Amino acid sequence: MRVLFSTACVAAFAGLVGCGGGGGGGAGETAPALTTTVTINGAPAVANASGQFVTQPGDTVEITPSQGADWTATASDGAAVTLRNPAISGAKWSAQILNGATGAATYTVSAKATANASLTKTTVLNVAGGDARNGTYRVYSASALQYLLTLDFNASVYTLANADGSEPTADTFASDASEPGTYVFKSARITSNTNTARFRVTTDAIVGAFPFTDQVATSTVYAVKPFLAARKLVTVAAELDGLYNRLGIQRTASSELSQITQTQFSAGGTVYKLCNDNIVYSIANCPPASLVTYSVATTDVPGVWLITNVADATDSGRFAMARIGDQNVYLSAGATLSTPGRYVLRVGVQDTPVWTTTAVGYGSSTAGSWGRVNFTSTGNTRNAVGTDGTASSATNVYAGMGGSGPAGMRQISGGGATYFATYNGKLFTIVGASNATTGGYFQLNLLD
Repeated sequence: MRVLFSTACVAAFAGLVGCGGGGGGGAGETAPALTTTVTINGAPAVANASGQFVTQPGDTVEITPSQGADWTATASDGAAVTLRNPAISGAKWSAQILNGATGAATYTVSAKATANASLTKTTVLNVAGGDARNGTYRVYSASALQYLLTLDFNASVYTLANADGSEPTADTFASDASEPGTYVFKSARITSNTNTARFRVTTDAIVGAFPFTDQVATSTVYAVKPFLAARKLVTVAAELDGLYNRLGIQRTASSELSQITQTQFSAGGTVYKLCNDNIVYSIANCPPASLVTYSVATTDVPGVWLITNVADATDSGRFAMARIGDQNVYLSAGATLSTPGRYVLRVGVQDTPVWTTTAVGYGSSTAGSWGRVNFTSTGNTRNAVGTDGTASSATNVYAGMGGSGPAGMRQISGGGATYFATYNGKLFTIVGASNATTGGYFQLNLLD
């Protein structure tokens, strides 16, 4: 019997060997044949007409030999088949089969009797294509650091690692039955009454919240913070051009501040301008003394760009331009070179003067809450739940930025506090004014 099953190891598709024993026949006796039985998700499986076992990504496959066996495995050319929780011994081959590509693949597991190498049995797994949302996304978080998030929707597992791939943490996620389209991260870092670490998905991007390490704390502390993760980045300079309303926060061990500004890419993506003023001006109305100009260059990482102040080379930084829907979104996060101990997050959306009439969105804030936003062209209502399980509701009314401010930005005032909001049809973002009361507050929502 010929059986098809998924791949063996992440990095190699051969060389999985289990140890085990089994006696062969005596002199003059015929050695017993090597046979195998296959189960998929605990149920007996039968090969199809081609002698292959049809599996879905995330299925758990067990192959049991009739006698002790050693194992090897190979995947079809170009396949992205990997194994989760493999358990391989002379008595059984078991693993959860994953497929990181959208195309189908075959994975062949070969058993060889330990006592008699001439006895072999092959099982071929025909693994269906994986979920199109599977893959690795670059994370820009309100903890003001970058990470890598790998999601597998077939197996409902994730891995979050530092931007260089180090210190990975992995667990599962599950659909939120009360909020279709929302997924909840399971994590040992969550110790609060309510788990507000959740996420939602759009094409090539994720918006959510996760218990990130607080890098400005003096001890290991985890706090649920918003993030935006993307995997489709602009790599052609000319595609950067445009006006962007950029909101950001900056964190140190002693303070949290905000930044609200309009920026512009021009000259085929080679020039970047930023209005650095206490008043929020549009680029067109920015006082000449406040207009800062940067050069733009590629880096060693495709889709990541370097900006350098043309008047001060020590003022530089890296950014990425994600494509979310049909929109560019400016993203930057991490430690600043000019000021040690300061970490920043910047999110910029293309200037959108006319805001939609109605929309519904979901997202998180730096307070750790997760909520639903009912959005209109004149204001919004947000109903949220905090990490302590307390429900809250807030209503905002938008005001324009005056004749000298960005046309696609709005101001929100109430209770003595001021906030600023941006929108691009897909993302709705709010940041607090840069003062002791609201500085460092950041809210990020993905609109349906």
